[in-house]
Amino acid sequence: MLYSRSGGPLTPLKLDVPEAVEILDFLTDDHPGPTFDRLRIDPTSGPNSWWNLRACQVFAQDFFAARYPDAEGKTFMDASHEFYQLLPTFSSHHAVASGFPDIQSYTNFQESLTKHIRRHRVR
Repeated sequence: MLYSRSGGPLTPLKLDVPEAVEILDFLTDDHPGPTFDRLRIDPTSGPNSWWNLRACQVFAQDFFAARYPDAEGKTFMDASHEFYQLLPTFSSHHAVASGFPDIQSYTNFQESLTKHIRRHRVR
């Protein structure tokens, strides 16, 4: 559900993630954020970012709507907990697949890019 399917068998390690400008637009209601048709996480902002909170809601709602046998007896909070347990792994896979040596260097790059975009928009 989170991995890009359009690049052959090796693509699953690279997440389809939002660009920094999309995340900033989401914060001002100019972007829909994660949706059922395109569930994406923000691997740089942490699990409690507004984007990832919305992704968690979409994930949990979809999990129950699909009526998986594993959903039997589970709550929305259980599904949310599972999502948050997977976030570090998704982020780590994406950082490495994007050519960064580790998640910290990827996060530093994304933070720098976000600051640059914010400064540019203010001007």
